[in-house]
Amino acid sequence: MRIIDKNTDFYDYMQDPTDTLVFDRRGSWLLDKEKVNGMLTTYRHRIDKSKIRFALLQCGATFWLFLIKVTEMNKTYGTVRNYEMEELTSWKDYNKQLELIKLDFFDFNMSYKLGIMKDNEYDAELCKKNLDKMLNAINYKEIEVYGNVNCKDGVPLLKATGIGNIVDNTKIFCAIEEYFSLKKTESETTEPKGATNDDKIIMHGFDTKTSFRGKN
Repeated sequence: MRIIDKNTDFYDYMQDPTDTLVFDRRGSWLLDKEKVNGMLTTYRHRIDKSKIRFALLQCGATFWLFLIKVTEMNKTYGTVRNYEMEELTSWKDYNKQLELIKLDFFDFNMSYKLGIMKDNEYDAELCKKNLDKMLNAINYKEIEVYGNVNCKDGVPLLKATGIGNIVDNTKIFCAIEEYFSLKKTESETTEPKGATNDDKIIMHGFDTKTSFRGKN
């Protein structure tokens, strides 16, 4: 994959300048820590006690779940000043709608049922122990997104968020490359989704009444 952009991100070094698959990233913008701090600040549930937040990154059909630990906060105003991120797991899901780059900051609905809380606040070790329950909740959309980053107004550059320091850069690059490959394959599909067998026969120039029937 070849990238066209005057700006750079942490996975750019993997690009092939001779590749015919092009990622036109012009108009990209930097998602810095200040913007992330602002979104984490909007998290108001248990704001005075819980230092743990969650984020979900999607590139193509690949997902990453992050545990975010707030390391510095202005308690007077409830604003987040700094944080650390940890990758809990990653997976692929080709049944979900494809996204080029999408980053959601979220909380779990009915989190008390997931076994990830201790003394009314999230516990990092319990999150790792009950990871399957967390993934099920995400899959069934039992979450509340309170902060979102996507490509609506340009591709976000993630290098300032700290994500590049904790994920496999190869996986990020390949996930984005796969997104374009899947989109290309999708655009080249000649048979519309949901087409019946008879529809396909007609589209290929045959008659359902006279074709493929045995002779008397």
